[in-house]
Amino acid sequence: MDLITGTWTDRIYDPEGVVIKSDVITLRQVGLEIAGNIRREYPVDQAHRKWEIAGKLIDKDFIAIFWSDNPEITSHGCWQLRRENDSLYSGYYMKTDAGDMPSAKSVRLDLVRK
Repeated sequence: MDLITGTWTDRIYDPEGVVIKSDVITLRQVGLEIAGNIRREYPVDQAHRKWEIAGKLIDKDFIAIFWSDNPEITSHGCWQLRRENDSLYSGYYMKTDAGDMPSAKSVRLDLVRK
């Protein structure tokens, strides 16, 4: 069953629950494997930022890694999301920026079918 193929948006929250970043994500599913790309939508001054994404569905979990092929975009990381329904996955992600240690705390993320 193909649960993921299509266009999604994500919402990344600060600790107070305010959306601080949003991306448009295009995904394709083959079996349990997921691949696609991410394009930053908000904040607008980061609209040039793009990443590749690869992952896997395991039961209700969507586990993925993301990275940029552009050496100027140094953020990369991973997420673990749980399917809430066919249009919503919720969970957390961790990221690393060049020269920094991995984030010591996870950041809340929702993936919503567009």
